[in-house]
Amino acid sequence: MTYQNIDFSNRTIFIVRGKTRNAKRTLSMCQEVFDLLTKRREKYPNEYWVFPSPVKPGDHIKGVRRSHDRICERIGLRGVIDLYNMRHTFATRSILSGTDVTILQRILGHSEIGMTMRYVKIAEHYKVEAVERLEKYRAEKMQEVEKRMGLPQ
Repeated sequence: MTYQNIDFSNRTIFIVRGKTRNAKRTLSMCQEVFDLLTKRREKYPNEYWVFPSPVKPGDHIKGVRRSHDRICERIGLRGVIDLYNMRHTFATRSILSGTDVTILQRILGHSEIGMTMRYVKIAEHYKVEAVERLEKYRAEKMQEVEKRMGLPQ
């Protein structure tokens, strides 16, 4: 990724490639990512690559798996945290926090909603809560209608 892919004023990152046509997309940065990338840019103002290669000057890191595995090894978490599960965790937590599944599909860059749904594993109690919220909403709307119609409460 180059700094040309980052729009600091709009707090977005443009993803230029991926496995599907939908993988090419613009993502909003959360505050933490924005702060980290801003500090990195300030520290290395003339750098072309956001993540330059530590061994090949002028080149960039091609993937994060080896770096991720090396860090996990160093802190004693090798095999405990993997990149694939981090994507599942992100998807599940996004849904649990209220993100619409079609929005999540766009964030993840999936062409098919079915692919997004494979990432999402919802706990049973969240399903119960969703039904309870729907029932509460329905009851409130019914009371509004009854009130407008002058029916006894």
